[in-house]
This record gives sequence, C-alpha cells and structure tokens, in this order.
Amino acid sequence: MSPLAVVDTCVVVSGLLTTDADAPPARILDAMLAGELVYLVSVDLLAEYRAVLLRPAIAQRHGLSAKEVDAVLERLAANAVVREPVPSPSPPPDPGDAHLWDLLAASS
Repeated sequence: MSPLAVVDTCVVVSGLLTTDADAPPARILDAMLAGELVYLVSVDLLAEYRAVLLRPAIAQRHGLSAKEVDAVLERLAANAVVREPVPSPSPPPDPGDAHLWDLLAASS
C-alpha cells in the first residue's frame, strides 16, 4: 500500500489559487482530485478546507461559488481515506497542527 498523506489546508488553498500547474500545491491537489494520492481526511478537516476556501478574500481570488467549492470537496472526500482522529502519541512540532497529527495517528 502507498504511504498515507495528510494534506494541510494551506496546500489545498494554494493549489486552487496558483496559476502555475507545475507548482507543488497544484500538483498535490490535482493528484488528490484524480485519486492518484492516498490521503487521509476527517469531517473536521474537510470543514476546515471549506471554511478557509469560503473566506471572502480567498473566495474572491479563486472565483468559485460555494456550490463549486462543495463539488471540489466532494471529489476530495470521495478519493480520500476518511478517519476519525485519535490522540497522537507524539506532540506535533507546531501545536496548531495537532489535528493533522491526530489524523495520522488514526491510521495503522
């Protein structure tokens, strides 16, 4: 099995905002949408993606409607491994990323 990834919200947002198709965030987002990357999400992480993508300043830059953002998120969820986070045995380097580490801890 391929290694599992957890993709931070900033990567998803950057992937939608960049005009450079070869930029790493765009390539990661494209792989997620195409089902070519094995990645974990939780309901809370998907909600975070949505909340950030719908912030007025960000929504103005990507130009997607709420319905279009939801369609992107549905594709991401359909291609993802959905898990409920569990407390991580080790602390994250950045305490703000604890939810991502907890999501990783939910996978064997």
